[in-house]
Amino acid sequence: MSFQPSRTETIKTLFHGNRFVIPPYQRKYSWSFEQRKALWDDIVENLDMSHFIGTLCFQKNDEFTQDVINDTYDVIDGQQRITTLYILLNVLIEHIESPAKSDYEDLFVGTEAKPKLLPLGGDEAFMKQVIFHFETIKIEEVTIRSQKQLYAAKRDFISLVESLPQEKIAKLIDYVSKEIEILIFNVKDQAQAVKMFTVINDRGLPLSNLDKTKSALMMYSTIYLNCELNDNINETFGKIFDLLDNVLYRKEQLQIFRTLDDGDFENTFFTHHYYSCRHLFSDWDYKLGAANIFKQVKRRCELEKNNDKGLHNFIIQYVRDFYLFSKSYSDLFDKISSSAEYAVLFQYMEFSATLFPLIVRLNQQGKLDGTLKQLELAEIRVYKLKNTNPRANMYLYASEVNEHEYSERQINERIKEFVTNFLNDYQFESYLNEGIDSKIPMVRYVYYLYNKKLNDQELSLDVYRNLQVEHIFSTNPNYDIVNYGFDRIEVYSENIRLLGNLTILERGLNSKVSNISPTDKVDGYQESRIQLNSQLMAKLSEFDSERLKLRNQKMIDFMKKRFSLG
Repeated sequence: MSFQPSRTETIKTLFHGNRFVIPPYQRKYSWSFEQRKALWDDIVENLDMSHFIGTLCFQKNDEFTQDVINDTYDVIDGQQRITTLYILLNVLIEHIESPAKSDYEDLFVGTEAKPKLLPLGGDEAFMKQVIFHFETIKIEEVTIRSQKQLYAAKRDFISLVESLPQEKIAKLIDYVSKEIEILIFNVKDQAQAVKMFTVINDRGLPLSNLDKTKSALMMYSTIYLNCELNDNINETFGKIFDLLDNVLYRKEQLQIFRTLDDGDFENTFFTHHYYSCRHLFSDWDYKLGAANIFKQVKRRCELEKNNDKGLHNFIIQYVRDFYLFSKSYSDLFDKISSSAEYAVLFQYMEFSATLFPLIVRLNQQGKLDGTLKQLELAEIRVYKLKNTNPRANMYLYASEVNEHEYSERQINERIKEFVTNFLNDYQFESYLNEGIDSKIPMVRYVYYLYNKKLNDQELSLDVYRNLQVEHIFSTNPNYDIVNYGFDRIEVYSENIRLLGNLTILERGLNSKVSNISPTDKVDGYQESRIQLNSQLMAKLSEFDSERLKLRNQKMIDFMKKRFSLG
């Protein structure tokens, strides 16, 4: 069935006599449970009325394998929506007991040889397995994020459908096929597809800044370079999307950037690249967020649009640099998952986001291994102890590293200079002699290292992240402080915040021993799996103000040696 260039269609007319393929350069499937559940809720709550769910842009594909029954179309935009609807219909049809079941399968699902919807590329075989052999999938062996989401989509819809009565399933199939409406754009060529996608984008549909950047580059290549760079942009961004998917998969697996959901992290990923490529933008500004960075990319294209060579060079350089950066980011997260040294620094200590543009560029140049110690030093002394976030310095340096081939020695000297400027040795010791109990990430990491040095004890990430900063002398004492050598509450309050009065203790045990005297904490410390606490337990009966000062100096000496500028 041939489509009109632009009109509203039902899902039934959409699939009747048509097949859809998703080109490999498009983003892989990424809809989350929340997005799928929202679609499901929209359907079940609107069974008495038609429901418009958005747009679909596609282009006739005459080169695809010949199919005498169906016309084949490339999905240009709307692949997440149509993929989700396809899986939902597949689940509904699998659960219907009706003479019309085979007709539904022919119309909406297709056969394994010729499915009605198929993502080309890396997910092609897996999608067929999801639709036709779902029970054979061993999800614990699946490591690709998009494939996990495809599996989850079918699993979630099965859980929603399997308990429904047959009448309800039949009604849902009828509703999805006849009452869900979608605005379709059937474009004639790639130029029209790019322009249409840009129009849809400019109407404010919820596209990511990364998607919009690709769209803008395609538009300028199409209009001003006669589509010269379209294939390059499509293919390279296809790789970037795949690399980002791997980073997102590893992010969840490794529990890095835990406070950011996938959308927020994608923006972070996008900005990290920009912060480390100053040479591509004369108006580069380290303070820009993702939305304004997209605007700056578009503005740069606008400035060059009447200069074929300038526009060509900018697009080529930007796309290639973004790919190299994305590959390095992906390789870095793979390395964290396989290297104990990297795991300690990125999962336990946790580098600040500001350092990542530099870290990724160093990894891209193969110089990260030789600079990790200095980067750890910068993280602990500047970002965690001083608790400042000098973004301008780090982003400028990340860009300089990207522009030049510095030696590892030069890089380490530059990081050392950075640390010295923000927290030199004198200031470092001064900070350590003040109350630092509020610097929880640093204190936890320091005592983790100290315990490891003394006892060679490894802690799982779950155990480590369950640890809290424990005050040996409590913050709200229910005992007489004079008995422990403190003549005034002011002196006590200053001393209890020192590093020497701190340790790390499991969350439940920390609550158990709060506010009681050191002597009474013996049982709680004895239950701790942290060997440092077992050793400390034996000294609690003698712990007083003088021993606190001695322990504090011992910990300061440990930190000065461990995080020395050298």
